[in-house]
Amino acid sequence: MNFAFQKSNHAIAAAICIGLATSWHFSAGAASKPETATIVQVRDLLDIYYGDSSLLIRAQELLTVAINADPNDANAFIQQARLEAFKWSVSGRNEPAKFYAIYGGLLKKALEIDPANATAHVNISLVYAFQKDFAKQQSELIAANALEPNDPWLAFELGNYCENINDLSQARHYYETIEKLGPGKTASSRKAYIYALKSLWPLRSAKEDETERLRKYAALILKERYPTDGWVLEELAKNFADRQLFEEAISYSREALKTMNFGKGRQTLMVSLYGKAAQEILAKRSRKEVQHYIDEANSFGFSRAQVIRIYDRYGFGDELNVYYPTLDQIIPENNDLHPAQSR
Repeated sequence: MNFAFQKSNHAIAAAICIGLATSWHFSAGAASKPETATIVQVRDLLDIYYGDSSLLIRAQELLTVAINADPNDANAFIQQARLEAFKWSVSGRNEPAKFYAIYGGLLKKALEIDPANATAHVNISLVYAFQKDFAKQQSELIAANALEPNDPWLAFELGNYCENINDLSQARHYYETIEKLGPGKTASSRKAYIYALKSLWPLRSAKEDETERLRKYAALILKERYPTDGWVLEELAKNFADRQLFEEAISYSREALKTMNFGKGRQTLMVSLYGKAAQEILAKRSRKEVQHYIDEANSFGFSRAQVIRIYDRYGFGDELNVYYPTLDQIIPENNDLHPAQSR
């Protein structure tokens, strides 16, 4: 299926900017020069990375061997760029300009070696998106489209580009193209499919109900995600919580934690439990009826100040402000039940 790049006539929306959190998707598609067996191993390891640091360690070991064996292997530099992205995420550093300088430098090296490498063109488009140089982002995607038009990650980044220039109907077209392809047979194609679904649900028409659209795509993601991907479920839980759909936020948080035990998953479950308790109290349910929500939330060991900071950091909408007086009443000022969980 040819995605056929369609140039938008919309003016570039200079206010739109892609940050690290919304751009953490690095294409692993075909290259002009075939990948060596070692590079295929690296690519496969990175495609299934969802928090298991041993995969990154092994990928780096293999890449070191590959680059020592052939310092002019463009595919090795592409995978090194992807690996740097994951390592940067693990480090927690919030210096996107420095990251993109490293990431872009590796991809430029790949393109110097192999200018016809479609994957390098797709991935370097993210650097220009971050820099808000949408003309260069478009140019790289046009180049990739000419070289390898059937890569689902190309379609995804075309959608990304269209969102950047505020052509939302065209962005939806590209994401729906990936949705129609389905999850495919590889970890990379499945990841592209999941990213497309995440990007699709907010792009609703005026006739579509936002909540029902979120539920539809959340169910698809839950069904089709890679088995070790708990992160995407935690993201969905936050989206439900932001819309005061705390039952669903709790459910998706629990599924995330069944998949992997991680701090953000625990935090999202905790704020969802407190939110549900506050919601029920405001609906005139008795404290006794909702105490089980409060007790479970308290068990995570967060103090009132910590919980409020988490709510603020998550950036929930103003609609949640109505819950704060009730939260002040039900969250203990100091919580020493499980202090290690609060870290």
